[in-house]
Amino acid sequence: MEQIGGDVNERAILVAHGDPQVLERLVTTLSDQGYEVVGPASTAREALAYAAQAPVGLALIGEPLAGRRNGRALGAALRATWGVPCAYLKGRPGLSA
Repeated sequence: MEQIGGDVNERAILVAHGDPQVLERLVTTLSDQGYEVVGPASTAREALAYAAQAPVGLALIGEPLAGRRNGRALGAALRATWGVPCAYLKGRPGLSA
């Protein structure tokens, strides 16, 4: 899969998580801090499609993802295809139970 675009944008962060509330919180927080959010994606397929369109400096991947692939498989595909570093999230960051 060839990336459309070109140079990596270090301020662009791909966000993927299966929980819409977590996605909303992550997008808001990152945007408020001046980052360009790519996505958000709830499945690995969506995340890979976003990554193909926009060079990103980092992927934040949460479990669980919707769909068939898990977060580790998504991270492996992002690293192998475009060299994107990944950080994995567990739980529900910033949300109270």
